[in-house]
Amino acid sequence: MFRVILELLRIVAIIFILGSLMGALVNLIYRNRLQFSGFYKGKGKEKLSNKISIFLICFSMLMITIAPLFR
Repeated sequence: MFRVILELLRIVAIIFILGSLMGALVNLIYRNRLQFSGFYKGKGKEKLSNKISIFLICFSMLMITIAPLFR
């Protein structure tokens, strides 16, 4: 029983470490390049406010979690 718990802790630690490394790599590479160099070339390019960004992220996470219920 003790071996199983240690093995699960090892797996969780490996996933945490690899996830942290991949997240750091993504943050180094991706710095929102398409926001101002994307497809739209008009005058109305401006950054979204933090409030709208947080709302959109929360709404999309809600939709992703609810989606399996409507199968």
